[in-house]
Amino acid sequence: MGGLMAVTGEPDGTPILTGAPVVDTIGALLAGQGIVTALLHRERTGHGQRVDVCLLDGLMLAHAARLSIFLATGEEPGRHGSAHPYLSPFQAFAARDGWIYVAAWLDRLWAPFCAAIERPDLAKDERFTTNESRVRHRAALNAILTPIFTHATVKEWMARLEAREVLCAPVNRYADLKSDPQVAATGMLVPDTHPRAGRFTNLGTPVRFGRTPGTIRTPAPQLGEHTDAVLSEAGLADEIARLRAARVVA
Repeated sequence: MGGLMAVTGEPDGTPILTGAPVVDTIGALLAGQGIVTALLHRERTGHGQRVDVCLLDGLMLAHAARLSIFLATGEEPGRHGSAHPYLSPFQAFAARDGWIYVAAWLDRLWAPFCAAIERPDLAKDERFTTNESRVRHRAALNAILTPIFTHATVKEWMARLEAREVLCAPVNRYADLKSDPQVAATGMLVPDTHPRAGRFTNLGTPVRFGRTPGTIRTPAPQLGEHTDAVLSEAGLADEIARLRAARVVA
């Protein structure tokens, strides 16, 4: 409905579901942003207001760059697999032991990229000297680059490309994320204890404050754990027993 599946997948393939709940996440973030803004307005004016966030609108916002081009030109971006529709090379390549994502679309990165893959001749090939020309000759360029990347491991390519300051990243699996040094540095995975499940690894908070850092202090509540407290705060303390007997609440 929001156009995401129309731009996700291989060029000649069927619509593909994204691997993470992108729409729900964007909607939740926008709702939080809206609530904070409304609270600031209330603090300044004393007036509250309704905050409405639509998942469709949030997804359209995520399409802003490509949707703006369509609205101006009428040209559908289509599906490009892992590649960027307007930049090249800006996609994933299969290495000997996995996948690596390379973003060498900037013209100033093209010569260093060619040196890193030991093909300096490509830097002078008129088909590839600018991003515009590389996009126009994407098929020919990919036919050259694809077999090259199979000759080394992801780690080896990362070392070569980073030495030339070419943007790149491993295509991590979840198992790779657990041991990724960047994840360890940010502390995004934290140990936790659940009263029923025992010890487990939980997600930390991705927003970090300099003065009031957030922490994961408790696991998710069990079903009905806070029913009494919530209903009491709502002024229904005298109704709790009746509601529970009628199986209205847990």
